[in-house]
Amino acid sequence: MFIKTISHIFGKTGNDSTAQRRAIALLFLSVAMLAFTLSSCSSDTDEIDTQEESTPTTLGLTIMTRSTSTDGYEDGSTYENYIDIANGDYRIYFFDNENKYIARFETSSFVATSGSNYTTYQVLGEAPGNMVFYLSDFKVVVLANWGKENYDDESLIVGKTTIDNICEAESSKYGHKDDFELSTSNLIPMYGVREYKNIEIEDGTSNLIDEPITLLRAMAKVEVILDGDISAFTEVNLCHYNDKGYCAPSGVYDKSDYDHDLSWDEDYVSELHLVNGSNDTEQDNHKLAMMPTVNSDGNYMWIAYVPEYDNSGDDYCYIEIKTIYQYDTDVPFIINFAKYNDDGTTGNDTESRYNIERNNLYRFRVTYDHELEMLNCKLQIIVQEWETTFDNTYYFYDEYE
Repeated sequence: MFIKTISHIFGKTGNDSTAQRRAIALLFLSVAMLAFTLSSCSSDTDEIDTQEESTPTTLGLTIMTRSTSTDGYEDGSTYENYIDIANGDYRIYFFDNENKYIARFETSSFVATSGSNYTTYQVLGEAPGNMVFYLSDFKVVVLANWGKENYDDESLIVGKTTIDNICEAESSKYGHKDDFELSTSNLIPMYGVREYKNIEIEDGTSNLIDEPITLLRAMAKVEVILDGDISAFTEVNLCHYNDKGYCAPSGVYDKSDYDHDLSWDEDYVSELHLVNGSNDTEQDNHKLAMMPTVNSDGNYMWIAYVPEYDNSGDDYCYIEIKTIYQYDTDVPFIINFAKYNDDGTTGNDTESRYNIERNNLYRFRVTYDHELEMLNCKLQIIVQEWETTFDNTYYFYDEYE
């Protein structure tokens, strides 16, 4: 579903001088363009007594949810890209260049065009009347998978309601389920916006805006991939996480605020948008059992989709792994969302930790090697960049004599 991945974690690493800061793969976000043709119709004017019929003003848009599998970016899977069109769980709004509401875009056709991955959507509808003659500069805001009951169209006031009003509204908050598993009825909220300039929309014409609006997912994805026997792991848990989040980021008013055409150091939103401005006060009691599955390479893996999280305090997020070979099963192996040294250690302080940011993939590759039964239990964390060019290895030992 996603995203840009970090060295140890699923997420954007940024421009860190240390090798550990490098990112592996990003799951979900690129800019691609798919043009489609819209046709206009005209009335027959040969007969003088025939009244000319009114021709609608048609507008076409392209919406993208995918990223490219190059340079550390990674395509999202089917439901990581999916918009619930069938149930009308989306909205498209027009705003002016001062971020004030103009009108809702009433769609007549909304079609996924990229096969099973649902990465490109073509949208067709009638342009609002107050845009046809007066505006050439405007913004398009797309909301998706927020829940049908959370689109309060009646409260939107032309010239007054702002993009911030929508992104900060109570209806922009979503709750996280402990058994969050993606499906057509359980999807990731998304948000996108793009400003268009010098667009001439004339009455009675068909108009295609071919520069796409790219969507930003509200969640991060965490993966633990195992090289070894799945029966060795009894538990894989994500500890300390927020069970609520915002569907939209804060302060994002144009494509350039989050989508920089595959510029790694700039892409996406590094500033967290947390409910009440901080982590959930109950998060210390939150322990999420990550979902077991098998990836495309046939490796066992555990995944979790979670809201953003601030890892700067003592309530930082981490992963715990328990195995059947541990002498003391109450002492799990711990993986921190932090920079590691070449010897496999980390200070795990504020300077070394990574926040959990929306639309990022945090991927951990784990090799478990059990030798001579309980004489040497070793959990090996291997962090690799895309194309296996980054091969620092981190070790966690439990040794018994």
